[in-house]
Amino acid sequence: MKNKLLVILGSGSSIQVGMPSVAHLDEQMARWGQEWAADEYLARHEHCQDYFEALRQSTERYYSSRVYTPCPSVTFEKILGEMLALSHWMTPSPWGDTLRQLVCGNAPPCLLFPGAEDHGPAIALRCQFGYLAENLAEYMRSCSRRLDTASESFREYSAIFQSLRRSFDVGIFNLNYDTAALAAMPGAYTGFDNDGKFEPGVVHARAEWDYVYHLHGSVHHSLIGPNIDQICWRNDLAGEFFDTDRGIGPKLRSEGRFFPTTTLLAGGFKLDQLLMEPFHSYHAALVRHVYAADAILIGGYGFGDAHVNRALSNRIASTGVRPPVIILGQRPIRTLLAASDHWAADFCMTMGTNLSFFHDVDRTPSSPSREIPRRGSFEVAKEQRIALWDGGFVESASQVDWIVAWLRGEINHVLRTALVT
Repeated sequence: MKNKLLVILGSGSSIQVGMPSVAHLDEQMARWGQEWAADEYLARHEHCQDYFEALRQSTERYYSSRVYTPCPSVTFEKILGEMLALSHWMTPSPWGDTLRQLVCGNAPPCLLFPGAEDHGPAIALRCQFGYLAENLAEYMRSCSRRLDTASESFREYSAIFQSLRRSFDVGIFNLNYDTAALAAMPGAYTGFDNDGKFEPGVVHARAEWDYVYHLHGSVHHSLIGPNIDQICWRNDLAGEFFDTDRGIGPKLRSEGRFFPTTTLLAGGFKLDQLLMEPFHSYHAALVRHVYAADAILIGGYGFGDAHVNRALSNRIASTGVRPPVIILGQRPIRTLLAASDHWAADFCMTMGTNLSFFHDVDRTPSSPSREIPRRGSFEVAKEQRIALWDGGFVESASQVDWIVAWLRGEINHVLRTALVT
């Protein structure tokens, strides 16, 4: 019987096959925010402006005041989360944030909403959030339709999964919205039946692995109708999709917060957003399967999702033998040792390790510890059974035999080092 391999994919895993980076989506979000604010109908309403851009600028100013401490990245996900938080703050008593009473005598902040006393600002924020989420889904769908499965990059990308599938029972939790992993894993179970209906009972009872679960949503997801809180799967990416409620039919979550209904999860308060199916069942499956896994592969993930990190760290910290873990990305430990870095901090906390535990397999004892690294090498924390490849996800296809051997536990001290040009 094959060992079980849990795979977690972040946005960095599919950039080389034509999917957008977070930085690119940041730019797109800024443009969509401007489009929403420039709408002729909205322009006639006093509370409507580009809240996304205002919050982005405010967040960057706030972070820049801490010049001696590295700041988190100001990505579109961060700003969408702030929009949801501000929407709750702008909801009047007794449904909004109770701290308004303590901070400003229950008056709304006047910077963006002068004189606002009703639900209008909260609705406007949720409407822009819905508009941005809908554009994100449509954009990712168009990128997925253009996926070139005949390209050299995709052949290498697919070869990684084919090799892993031959050696392990593979289960993938895809944090991306695109179709790249599905195209590389033909026949893998998605959680939906042939008619596009979600099967929570099967997801929870299924003993087999060989699945691709889109923990944060998929371009194949659609609401079954406008403002209906139920997601189905649609194979035809050129067909009709309902991606949001446009912010006009929000659902109540924890602490009285209202959240727009969307097919893709983006922004903060992920645990609240995960309460909708299929995400709720996928998250339960993640917690269950991370304990069942014999080995773990993480590709292109920035360690920015607390619910994913906690599932991993709980397993790593549990009693018993650590599973072998390999991280495929572009973050060389040698450069991270030289400066504080949020990725490094989140990575170390999640994996229960320290950067100083890693040994560069290509460095002699006399080599300087902070030399400028070449891309395409492994670094290993032997005692923690963690290996890190810094040459990029797709480029790791050339190292797949070594990756498989590491994940099987056949080697635990040294991996081949290759130059990626």
